[in-house]
Amino acid sequence: MRDFFDSFWNDKSAATSIEYGAISVLISVAILVTLQVISPSVKDLFDLIVGRV
Repeated sequence: MRDFFDSFWNDKSAATSIEYGAISVLISVAILVTLQVISPSVKDLFDLIVGRV
């Protein structure tokens, strides 16, 4: 039983997958925030283009 807990405690693969998950969440949040910030200017640009066509 002790061997099981020792191997479970020393297993680092789960920590690595959790870190990758956290990194992907942070990247997703950064993309969403960036899209929220630039969306008004992109809309204005498209409105300008449509107005000139």
